[in-house]
Amino acid sequence: MSYSRRNFLKAAGSGIVLTAVVGEAVLPVAAVPSLPAPLTREKALFLINGKAHTAEYEARTTLWEVIAIELGLTGTNRSCNRASCGACSVLVDGVPLYSCHTLAMEAAGKKIVTIEGVGDERNMHPLQRIGHIRVAADCGYCTAGWVVTAKALLDKNLNPSEEQVKQALAGHICRCAAYPAIVRTVIDAASVMRGEKANIQTEPESVVHIKMPMVRDYATAGGHLPGDELIEGKTVTKKWQGYPPEDLNVLGKSMPPLAEVAVPRFTGKALYATRVWFPDMLYAKFLTCPHPHARLKNIDTSAAEKMPGVRAILTSQSATKPQAAISVSTGGRIVGKPEAALAAFRVVPEPLPRELNLQGEVVAIVAADTEDLAEDAAAAIKVEYEVLPFASTLKDTMAANAPDLRGGKGNLLRHANSPKDFPHATWAEQQGDPEKGFAEADIVKEFTYQFAGGVSVPMQPSGSVAKWDGDRLTFWGMGQGIYPVRAVLAAALGMEESKIRFINKWNGSTFGAARLAAERFYPLIAHLAKVTGKPVKVMLPKDQELAQLQIKPETITKFKVGAKRDGRIVALHHEVYVSVGDLESGGHASTPGNAFNQFELYTSQVPNWRSLWCAYRTNAPRPGPSRSYYQQETKWSWENMMDEMAEAVGLDPVQFRLIHITRPMPGNSRYPYDSFPSVQVLEEGAKAFGWEKRTPPGATPGRFKRGFGIGMSQHHGGLMGYHEGEEVFERLAAAPGAAVFGTDLELSADGYITMKVALPDSGSNNATALAHLVAEMLGFTSRDRIRLIWGDT
Repeated sequence: MSYSRRNFLKAAGSGIVLTAVVGEAVLPVAAVPSLPAPLTREKALFLINGKAHTAEYEARTTLWEVIAIELGLTGTNRSCNRASCGACSVLVDGVPLYSCHTLAMEAAGKKIVTIEGVGDERNMHPLQRIGHIRVAADCGYCTAGWVVTAKALLDKNLNPSEEQVKQALAGHICRCAAYPAIVRTVIDAASVMRGEKANIQTEPESVVHIKMPMVRDYATAGGHLPGDELIEGKTVTKKWQGYPPEDLNVLGKSMPPLAEVAVPRFTGKALYATRVWFPDMLYAKFLTCPHPHARLKNIDTSAAEKMPGVRAILTSQSATKPQAAISVSTGGRIVGKPEAALAAFRVVPEPLPRELNLQGEVVAIVAADTEDLAEDAAAAIKVEYEVLPFASTLKDTMAANAPDLRGGKGNLLRHANSPKDFPHATWAEQQGDPEKGFAEADIVKEFTYQFAGGVSVPMQPSGSVAKWDGDRLTFWGMGQGIYPVRAVLAAALGMEESKIRFINKWNGSTFGAARLAAERFYPLIAHLAKVTGKPVKVMLPKDQELAQLQIKPETITKFKVGAKRDGRIVALHHEVYVSVGDLESGGHASTPGNAFNQFELYTSQVPNWRSLWCAYRTNAPRPGPSRSYYQQETKWSWENMMDEMAEAVGLDPVQFRLIHITRPMPGNSRYPYDSFPSVQVLEEGAKAFGWEKRTPPGATPGRFKRGFGIGMSQHHGGLMGYHEGEEVFERLAAAPGAAVFGTDLELSADGYITMKVALPDSGSNNATALAHLVAEMLGFTSRDRIRLIWGDT
């Protein structure tokens, strides 16, 4: 095992015997003459942004903990906590350092610069001002780190080359991939600081603009027929504009994002949940299961309860009664029985489980005065596990001798609506007679594509903060909405929604995955805050976060395809096998959901087809909306199949797709679209990237090839209905827990518009886009008369 310096001191200070090699002798650390006994606590002066601060800390305390936790200077974000991403960078005597892995004692008495010392909204540094103009921050979570590092570069070199900028920023990761804009910002800021440029204009970094034909062969009905309604199957949508408008004042003009959303990303004031801070805040740490599948036999928290700074411990005690599923210990003693502790406060419909489905499942949560004290206490909890057989992959769970993961019901999920004709499938649908179609085909091919799974790791650690004021809860979270999340939290806590204020204004590239990982523990964090009477915060470290993130699951997709010699597919059999972790319903545990839309893209011309979806329980993380819900991996398999079939029938891949691609089919119940520009997208797109100039297949000898291919995707096709009175809008609005991302507009007597947006900003600048639309529709020539409130119930 390798130790960081912080872990080395932490281990030495905790009574663990470390050894050092001196010559040929191996001595305990304490016996090495040149190594003094480790310090336990120290008090020192820190010169931060020109001001003196006194802080008391442990020998293992990092500089980030002093800055952000001890002193409340929260502009510096901690992300990986492994000295690998750069988000936490600060300057120490002018040198950029990772504050998450710089010990506090190393920086004591030295000159430290954080993002707060670079500039604020009234006096922005050129890096901050130009970064806003250049949109050099999407989610903004990495921004504070690279800005201070870039400042260090410009402090020494006001005329850096692009290569020098890239070298200086090489230790920084931007999960949103805003790298070109970041590099350009540093180059432009240097030019401004040299006095060579005075005015930096907003302009796109890179745009390929494909102008579609005004009158489209396959997408004309909705926009250009008489009347003010667009009808797709049973869905009625009011038409806003028959033709593209001209002479616009706001839309289409290059402008920076709204300052109130974008500028705080550059000044360290964007209020991510991880930046929320109170002087008396407690910090939660998790104890997780080391086994891929186990059952809890016994948990002993007695030693942990007596440790310094420990305020509460939650553990699972019952698998059947939510009211008795959490034991609460605080201040070294048990607070009554679990039922008594929760009598006035019903917590968590999904308690901490006793059967642990994967390595990393949460066993206990400790709240203490500091992160280190909470971590110490979690490590002191003694757990006895019954280790169970496991199957973490599809191959293992589908095997004949696979362990039983569902209590005798079989690892394949079967529901009341599962097909009786296909007992090995969770869900099925077909059209025509595939067997007859294969018999009539001239060419029959079979393909198998395996996707091992993927994890969208966010920059912002999964986490939240809960704070009570009497019977009212303020909760800072992360994700894609505020009202639906508040409703779920209120239901879990057994309280009125109106008594919860849910705040989520900025997200650090959650990618969907971190959202549900954090939401799962919201009721528990709120409960800890309630029973301790103090604000409670959790920030999952990456090794624990990976187990909680909802992921793109492992899938195996099989095709059997029959085609005529002219390339027309006449029969298709499609099977998808998917790992669903411990889910029993939802997503592909029940149906393929929106992942079926790639099937719709290519099968409207196929007379005989069948699609089977087989969901299997596994000892793996739960799948979920991680950069869409199951869609991209299944679309990838379809695009591979279309390429391979094009080769099999001797057709160009574009032409092969044009034979099969879905076109608008008004009145068709399965493909109801009458506005579906699929043909134009394919034809115009192929022209735009020079498909006709590609290297012909087989023209390049040798093992390695260079060229490009083509792929198509449709996303949520046909989900029309964006305002009141439309069928789909009303249906979604009426659904339980519906996540309608609404916006309210208020016109005041002074002619200003207050725009209340129920969305956080994850870097997409959605509020900016809405402000542009509203300004244009009201005839404004700018967006200056629009005020914004967002991400706060």
